[in-house]
Amino acid sequence: MNLITKRQTNTDKKYEKILPNAERLIFALSHIGYKLEDSISDLVDNSISANSSEVFIRFMHDGASIREILVTDNGDGMTPSQLAAAMRFGSAETTDPNSLGKFGLGLKLASFGYCDDLLVCSSRGGRTAARAWSTEGIASGWQCAVLNSSAARELFQEALTGLDAKRSGTVVMWRNLKNLPTHKRGIRSVIGLIERRLRLHLGMRFHRFIESGKLKIKMDQQLIGSVSTPYS
Repeated sequence: MNLITKRQTNTDKKYEKILPNAERLIFALSHIGYKLEDSISDLVDNSISANSSEVFIRFMHDGASIREILVTDNGDGMTPSQLAAAMRFGSAETTDPNSLGKFGLGLKLASFGYCDDLLVCSSRGGRTAARAWSTEGIASGWQCAVLNSSAARELFQEALTGLDAKRSGTVVMWRNLKNLPTHKRGIRSVIGLIERRLRLHLGMRFHRFIESGKLKIKMDQQLIGSVSTPYS
């Protein structure tokens, strides 16, 4: 009997459950090294998988720094249970062979490299739901916030401004941002730099969808408290 067989038939084994340190784990995952344009591209990839024809990227700023980044689409959206599954670290494997989301980590890894608060709001079948991860909530024992239905609907409708959306769709919002590029000329130059990089990257990565007319990607920047019109 070889050593492996002996180990397999050993009935005296003992096990202990060793849970990961949530705070250290999310810190490590957020430092994997995604570029900003790769992270946002992953969100757009999710939108394409949800049959979106339009994706809207908005940079909310206060005149001094970017406060929020929103990626909104007019795709199929998610039911509350589907949203809960999407927010899970290690969610079910996708059946779409063209999707980048193979291990159920893409949304979370892409987001936490650039924010400490991730909120996702989605509407499908007349029902709107929203859930939010924060690094503090994760460190406190994987506590994912669940917004009430009225707050979720309000957030969803506000994010749809300027988007040719159906009654379904999804909003991904990054708050408490970090690791963004800087520019000595101020916020407008920072956003301009990000937009130029994004246009190049998204254009190369999704050119077949864009050139076929199946997908439109719009971007804008908005001063908090004002109204802006998105541009392509």
